[in-house]
Amino acid sequence: MKIDIILLSGTPASGKDSITNNLIEFDNRFVHFKKHKIATGGKMDDTYYLIPKEEFDNMAQNNKFVQYHYRYDRGYGVSLEELKKLKHIGKIPVIHVGKYENIQKFRDFGLKNLLSVLIHTDRKTTLERLQVRHVNDSNEVEKRITAYDEEIKQLCETLDEKKILDFDLLISNNLDNISNISNELYEKITYKEKNCTSIEDILIC
Repeated sequence: MKIDIILLSGTPASGKDSITNNLIEFDNRFVHFKKHKIATGGKMDDTYYLIPKEEFDNMAQNNKFVQYHYRYDRGYGVSLEELKKLKHIGKIPVIHVGKYENIQKFRDFGLKNLLSVLIHTDRKTTLERLQVRHVNDSNEVEKRITAYDEEIKQLCETLDEKKILDFDLLISNNLDNISNISNELYEKITYKEKNCTSIEDILIC
């Protein structure tokens, strides 16, 4: 089964960037998908297309995004045009999804062969990582640990209600050795590509 898109979800500081970078080193088919982001604060590196709020809102209103959301007082969008470009050249985008409900938006859009992965970390480890990452910005730490608490609460409520979470893979990352976590994920992805015949087989494959 060919996997076209990896949807990588994870609580704040769960290691999504590091895991994505390792996947790219393992296999050059993978690429860190660049979202469009309103250019106000937060991470301002080349993992985003930084655009003005007016341009972002215009793209959202004209259905240019497969999925978009607002978080940390900023907007993040997944451009359909960018997905098409990557598919055309045979790349597999790794998309950092954000909140749990965003996964369904990709499926509702009609995209096929999505593999959804949740990387989760305990609260103590998350707080320690956030304090290191944002050592001079206590407000950013507070925003993200609040987001962590909200996400965990939502996941627990969803699990209580549905008895299942809508992820194909669940991986814990409470360890410092991110390489082992990345290897585990890559092995599972390649196993499923070789042994599953359709995305519906994922849960039993």
